[in-house]
Amino acid sequence: MTSTAVLALALRLLFPIFQYAPADPVGITIVNSSSDPREFRLVITSADGVEIKSQTALIPPKEERHYSINQLAGAPGNLPIGWVRVESPTADFSAYMTSGTPSSVGATEPLSHGASNLLLPNVRIHKGFRELGETETVVALVNPGSDPVTSTFTLTAFDGSVRGTTQVTVPAAGSRMVRLSTAIPPVGFNIDFDGYASIRSSGPVAAWQEIETPLARTTLAAVDPSTFHRQTQLTSPFFAIGGGYESTVTLTNTALTAVTVELFARDEGGRPIGETARLTLQAGETKAADVATILRVATIAIYPGPIIRGTLRVRQPEKQLMQLLASLTIQVFDAQHAPQSLMQYWIREEPGQFWEIPFVTRNESYYTAYAIANTVATPGTTTQVLVTVHSVDGRIINLINHSLEPQGFTAQLVTAAEPGSYIRILSDEPVVVLGAFGTKDGMSAEAIQSQRLPK
Repeated sequence: MTSTAVLALALRLLFPIFQYAPADPVGITIVNSSSDPREFRLVITSADGVEIKSQTALIPPKEERHYSINQLAGAPGNLPIGWVRVESPTADFSAYMTSGTPSSVGATEPLSHGASNLLLPNVRIHKGFRELGETETVVALVNPGSDPVTSTFTLTAFDGSVRGTTQVTVPAAGSRMVRLSTAIPPVGFNIDFDGYASIRSSGPVAAWQEIETPLARTTLAAVDPSTFHRQTQLTSPFFAIGGGYESTVTLTNTALTAVTVELFARDEGGRPIGETARLTLQAGETKAADVATILRVATIAIYPGPIIRGTLRVRQPEKQLMQLLASLTIQVFDAQHAPQSLMQYWIREEPGQFWEIPFVTRNESYYTAYAIANTVATPGTTTQVLVTVHSVDGRIINLINHSLEPQGFTAQLVTAAEPGSYIRILSDEPVVVLGAFGTKDGMSAEAIQSQRLPK
């Protein structure tokens, strides 16, 4: 069962509260996807497991509501470190946490439960005399259970070497923040690490990583490797390279035997981008690859230069089942190669014909966008897609039709005559979908993991 399918069955969704700046508004958007009114309960719990505040809300059918966590917590200054849960008597809803200032945005995907074995695929730590290049990875742990849990982190570089470990105990119903730089011994004044982290715990915990730079932050939920389906192909709906953009794909082979995979990219019309690459991963091995490099895509080394957009596929050449975890990171650099915008997402969704993106920004400083990738490869067969933008009260306020070429994709900004609240996507053939929002100046962006719905 994929993580998206788990969300669809959840009666409780969990969110961490990272250490936001005092001025950062933090909110949760809830979409009642059912045909009946539903009562929802929002609960804020401290890091030590004490319930701080709660609120009950009744949301009409097919409508969306946004709730300020700052107001609910009564915290005009810093929010208390802790976590939030959304409860419902039924499973047909979606929720998302967002935060943002005029120059920076953040989004947090919920988890419905914890696990004792978790993976964080893309840990970056660069500290010392770095100016704008300094990077930290912070992990939020939430223990929804009634007993304390001890979690052990192991940080492994992409070359397979273990660079550090650290341990933390999370109180019952509590949470903890862990700065992973504390697990890496410095070399002189500097700490440099690119790799992944595994978390082994004495009981179930939920975890999220936040990569922080002076100009951006991006959040990704940890996954339990055992919850992923075995598939013959994975499809990333969107990547960007050139013009200051760099995309990195990270793959983990969770099988007990080695696997060889092919990576290839297509443009909007389904035409090849670069070459097809082969990559072999040993049992349990994690590798990261720059998309432009591994596919031998020629990019112009000037700034800003042309931007190449595409969809990335990972498949087993003999069409055998793979047991892979895959994620993609997109980062924007300025002319001096200082990091700016940064976002990451899991490449995990099984194709579907009915999707929901649970959040559309209504702030004029931000944009919302979506990417839809066609998984059908049959020549001469186009896939018809209908995108509907919905208002707060569930009305359709915009209709957009797309015709996707085989293995092609589309990426569009969301437009409507009035502020939207959520998006639904219906197609006549299986597709995969990704949402995103960010600042209009391009300095900050964050992925919005979409939810696959039963058709």
